[in-house]
Amino acid sequence: MEVPTNLEVVGTGPVEGRECGYSGFNNTWYNQSIAEATRDALSKAPGATGLKDVTIKGKHGIWLVLNCVYVEGTPVIEKTAGKKK
Repeated sequence: MEVPTNLEVVGTGPVEGRECGYSGFNNTWYNQSIAEATRDALSKAPGATGLKDVTIKGKHGIWLVLNCVYVEGTPVIEKTAGKKK
C-alpha cells in the first residue's frame, strides 16, 4: 500500500468515534463495525476524508451487555496538485 504524501491535517487535534451494540447473553465481541466508528470520528471533523495515526480499541461488557469499538485518529484531507498550464 502506498501512503499519500500530500495529506493536510483538518482541525486542531485527534477525533474519536465509536460504534456500540448490545451483546445480551451471546457475547459477540466483533459485531461492532470499525468502519462505522471511523465514519463517526470523521463526522466530528467537517471536510476530513480520512484519518492518520489511528488507534482502535474495543471495550467488552460495558454495563454488562454493551460492547463498543473506538477509533481515534488525526483527521486529514488529501490535497491534489494544481493543474499545470
